[in-house]
Amino acid sequence: MKPKIAISIGDLNGIGIEIALSSHIEISKLCKPIYCIDQKMLKQASELLNIPIPDNMNTVPLNKNFKIKPQKISKKSGSYSFLSFKTAVNLAKSSKADAVLTLPIHKKAWEKAGINYVGHTDALRDIF
Repeated sequence: MKPKIAISIGDLNGIGIEIALSSHIEISKLCKPIYCIDQKMLKQASELLNIPIPDNMNTVPLNKNFKIKPQKISKKSGSYSFLSFKTAVNLAKSSKADAVLTLPIHKKAWEKAGINYVGHTDALRDIF
């Protein structure tokens, strides 16, 4: 049985979503990925990148949306990436996922969003 991996989508203004969309088919051969991203945001990113959304891309809604602005450091993208991260961690803590994988964030975006962590490692240290 393949492990279920909760994937924190990273900063949607950055490269994380491109990595997720481009590598999904290969990743799906190894595990059952659960992407922590809203369908609306996934569609917006897919259209911006001109990369189709795979049919079997399993997502968990965050109930938050914003306009993606590629290569821009923003409070909204930082807040979204932190919410995605917290959702992935909660999936693992509740045993709905076997592990967490984090896609790249922008630490400055987390800072702009008022997140009191420098990055994933600091947050994971406190959570676990």
